[in-house]
Amino acid sequence: MSFNILAYYQQGYGFGYWAAIEKATDELIGWFYFRSAPDQPTDTAIGYFLKRSAWGKGYATEGAQALIRFGFTELGVRRVVATALVSNQASVRVMEKVGLQFEKTITADVSPGEVVRYCLSREDFLRMDAFNQKFLD
Repeated sequence: MSFNILAYYQQGYGFGYWAAIEKATDELIGWFYFRSAPDQPTDTAIGYFLKRSAWGKGYATEGAQALIRFGFTELGVRRVVATALVSNQASVRVMEKVGLQFEKTITADVSPGEVVRYCLSREDFLRMDAFNQKFLD
């Protein structure tokens, strides 16, 4: 399998990988990606990897929210998707907290267990965003 991070940047502005830096310490705590979904190029996949010391501090939720908002409001993406192992309930909860909805369970031969896929359309994001703005005004 070939893994070329720079190829994602060729998709255009806003797509690719970002370093996750803890503001207080300037420490690299992980990374996020926002790129074409491998199985459905018209969808945009979001994902992350964080050091264990950064787990449970809200960084995954904060980063995912920022990329989803950026994707829908600045990049005009149509749909955002994310996957996680069923057993990784912390990541499943992050997907739910940022507004993604369960789409399907995937049984993959290469993964150590079942994977769930969540998604959020641009239309659903805009409806949620308009609803949330009423409470912020």
